Amino acid sequence: MALCALAIAVIGVTNLSSLRSTAALPQQIYHHPYAVGLAVRDLRGDIKLMHAELSDLARTPSRLALRRFEKRMGEIDIRTAQLKVTISERFRGDRALVDRAFAAIVAWNEVRVSVVASIREGDRVAAYTLTKTEGYNQLKYLEEHLAALIAAANASSEELSARADSLLIMATYEISAAIVIAFVLLAVAAWLVLSAVVRPVGEISDAISSIAMGNLSTVIPHDERDDEIGEIARSSRVFLNHAIAIQESSIDMLTLLPKRHQMLDHIAIDRLDPERSANDGVLLHVDLDNFVEANDMWGRDVGDRLLIEAASSLRSLQGPGDFIAREGADSFLWYRCGPTSAVQAQRLAESIQTRILDQSETDSEDYPTSCSIGICFCDDSVEPEKMLVRAEDAYQDAKRSGPGSVSTYTSEMDARLFRRRETLRGLRFALNHDEILPFFQPQVDARTGELHGFEALARWHHPEHGILLPWQFLPVAESAGLLAAISDIMVSKSLKQLSEWRRAGFAVPRVSINLDAADLGRDDFADRLMIELERYDLGPQDICLELLETAMLEDGETPVSRSLERLCQLDFPIELDDFGTGHAAISSLQLITLNGIKIDRCFVTNVHQRPQQQKLIKAMLRLAHALQIRTVAEGIESVHERTVLLDMGCDVLQGFGIARPMPGDVATAWLRDFTPEIGRMDQLQQIA
Repeated sequence: MALCALAIAVIGVTNLSSLRSTAALPQQIYHHPYAVGLAVRDLRGDIKLMHAELSDLARTPSRLALRRFEKRMGEIDIRTAQLKVTISERFRGDRALVDRAFAAIVAWNEVRVSVVASIREGDRVAAYTLTKTEGYNQLKYLEEHLAALIAAANASSEELSARADSLLIMATYEISAAIVIAFVLLAVAAWLVLSAVVRPVGEISDAISSIAMGNLSTVIPHDERDDEIGEIARSSRVFLNHAIAIQESSIDMLTLLPKRHQMLDHIAIDRLDPERSANDGVLLHVDLDNFVEANDMWGRDVGDRLLIEAASSLRSLQGPGDFIAREGADSFLWYRCGPTSAVQAQRLAESIQTRILDQSETDSEDYPTSCSIGICFCDDSVEPEKMLVRAEDAYQDAKRSGPGSVSTYTSEMDARLFRRRETLRGLRFALNHDEILPFFQPQVDARTGELHGFEALARWHHPEHGILLPWQFLPVAESAGLLAAISDIMVSKSLKQLSEWRRAGFAVPRVSINLDAADLGRDDFADRLMIELERYDLGPQDICLELLETAMLEDGETPVSRSLERLCQLDFPIELDDFGTGHAAISSLQLITLNGIKIDRCFVTNVHQRPQQQKLIKAMLRLAHALQIRTVAEGIESVHERTVLLDMGCDVLQGFGIARPMPGDVATAWLRDFTPEIGRMDQLQQIA
């Protein structure tokens, strides 16, 4: 009996020592590299927050806000310096990553200093433009390098975790071996030793085996004991906690689907299969439509429920060769290995759309959810990461076609994406180098031919491609959040030109300027507009704001509605542009006090030959006259069109038949030669 007890004690002490050293290793894992990752992540969050505050400060500067900003920025600079020292002491990864990350911080700080300098000099427009262009670029560049540094720190932590796993498994095997030996010895030692030692150790061993099989809800028994058995149980709990941490890093805990990196690993492993034919398989990027709006409107609980239901819908369609993962906030990835034709991929996409919509209508009656899908067929010559990018590019193409669309990746998408990036890069350069300028198109009184004003239209004087029209760059500007910067330039240059014309003796009544929701979404937009008017000794009645009705479709108290209300209070004339082509043209008339509507060129072209168009225009004119607001017809190109519109009672005309859009100096020369006969198109009639 004594010999058996001694043998058990020796085995127990040996394995407990091994297990203790193994249990201590996870603490080392997170003490250095993981702490570095957390510190860098905190710094990235601080800088993003300060950039947002810098943008707000550029829009609405004040001395108190500037002092508060600089004080907080000084604290962040100190923490940045401390972090650099900490990294040099604790981080053993690629030093080039560290150098690039801190170089990016320095670059952003230089932009920050320039913005603050512009604010101190009172140049708000320069400060705001610099924040939204160079500041945005440097912030994005900074985030990329800080993310790389965080990933490197986490990778270092994961490497140590792998060592811990190996040691912990070895310790587990040693404990299991000890248990087997203990059972043999205890069989001789009799029932007392059996009940006191072997049974608890066996229960702990069973629990460890259950954890190894993936059952992470297993309860470790006997961890409340104060003896060696309790030590074994508590050490085994370290193994359980580490297994849970590994699962949480690989599994999205809301939908219980694998994460994005698991999808990349799965595709890479699938390619190693010798029986797999080259380029077999298809990848789908599934994105829920309008999820962000639903999440913002109804709350995060509703958004989480929609995601859980979408994941359940995908699982219900999953086949033996399918792998599903959650890719992002409201998007999922679906990989199907094996030969898949274009027709089969399209049918799969449609099945996914139908199932998600059906289940959302059943489980969430108030929030039916559709989805848009991008399809990318596998190509062994393309890295898995690039395949995911291609699937997302296909989804973006589908998104442009509207909710519930499906699009398949083609090589043309790469070229289109390249052109889009080049346009964006050039546009940011243009904003900083005075390449955005207004062209002016005259508007004349339909009856007298006298000048009614000019409409300012945005043009890009590209150094290589010449004058670019709005459709060639404004959509890219909108997606990049640069519309507000372009509008600021257009407002300033248009008002400057109007002021110069009046000083030169030209009686130009007003200039019309186009705005959209991006402009109205700024709380200080109306006040900024007043500042520009005062700068050129002008007033609200000297300009007219042309708005698309899509900029007025928001319900309730929003920044857009507040800006519209403020503009009306300041007596800015407002016209509804492209009337009759939007979603709710008539209902838009009651949202704000309008001074006029612009009849779109699609109703005007060849109106003298199209009776149905004449009926539509008559209805619009009667509606405008009933509301006592002005009507402007754009797209006038012939005397016949002018005659019909004049007979119908249209107030103002605009189009190529009068004059094309012109740069400021050409418009000035046109004004010198302008007569009401030109406005009435009498000369054009003589030529005809």
